[in-house]
Amino acid sequence: MSDTTAAVTPRRSAGQWTLVAVLAILGILALVAAVLFMTGAANSLHFLSGSVHKGLHAVRLTICLVIGIILVAAAAYFARAKPKT
Repeated sequence: MSDTTAAVTPRRSAGQWTLVAVLAILGILALVAAVLFMTGAANSLHFLSGSVHKGLHAVRLTICLVIGIILVAAAAYFARAKPKT
């Protein structure tokens, strides 16, 4: 006999998975940029250090870390959130 009263788990839409993927990728890129600022390798990458070197790497490091952590946490939240039935 089959159990017809079993709860059907709703599936996530492609849009929800796209949102999770985009948030996760952007968060990982922000964390990679933070590591580059932390190790000093960002000085050799012109697009990360800008045209004027004013020594704001500590500020940029902090901003990248905060944004990266927030984006990865948001991706994890949306990945775990139950879809509406």
